[in-house]
Amino acid sequence: MRFARQTIDAFEAEGLDAIVVNSAGCGAAMKGYSYPLRDDPAHTRNVQSAFQPGT
Repeated sequence: MRFARQTIDAFEAEGLDAIVVNSAGCGAAMKGYSYPLRDDPAHTRNVQSAFQPGT
C-alpha cells in the first residue's frame, strides 16, 4: 500500500481541483484505495474527498 499512499500524497501536494481518468483505465482503481487504507485515517479521508465522482 506504499504506492497508494505515495499516489494520494502526490495528488494532495499538487492541490488539484480534479483528477480525470477514464472509467476503464487503471486510474479508475484509485477510488478503491480507501478500503485497503481503512486503518490509515489520514489517507482514507484524502481518498474519500479526492476520488469522488464529478458533478
